[in-house]
Amino acid sequence: MEQLKVAEKMLAAANQVPDPGQRRQFIEKFSHAGMLKIYASGGREINLEYRRYTGNGLIWVHTRVAMLPDPDSGDILAFFYTRDIDEEKILQEVMSNGVYIAELDSKRYTRVDTLSPLGPISTSYMPISWDNGDTA
Repeated sequence: MEQLKVAEKMLAAANQVPDPGQRRQFIEKFSHAGMLKIYASGGREINLEYRRYTGNGLIWVHTRVAMLPDPDSGDILAFFYTRDIDEEKILQEVMSNGVYIAELDSKRYTRVDTLSPLGPISTSYMPISWDNGDTA
C-alpha cells in the first residue's frame, strides 16, 4: 500500500474540521507552503485551536507544530503535537458566560447555569414527538 504524501495527509486532516473558517486557517497554517512561509519569516512554532471530528464525535483540539532545520540535510522538519482540549474549552465557556449547553445525544440537551444565585443549576430537556404511537 502506497503511503500518503504529506499534502494528502493535511487535506485528510483538514476534512475533519467542520467549520469553514477554522478549516481555512488549518490549511493556511499547516500546508507545506504555509509552514515554509511562517518559517521564512522567522516563525519556528505554529499553534491552532479548532474543533475536529474524531471517533468520539466533535471535540476541541490544540495542534502545535515545532519546526527545526535538519543539521545534516538542511531540510525543515515539522513535529506535530495535537491534544484534546475539549474539557478546557467547556470550562472556559462556563467560566466566562456562566452557561453551557451540551448536546448529550441527538435527543437530549443539558443546560448548566453556574452564575445562578442558588448555585450551579443543571436543566436537561429533550424534544418530544406528538406522533409516538400513543392513543388518547
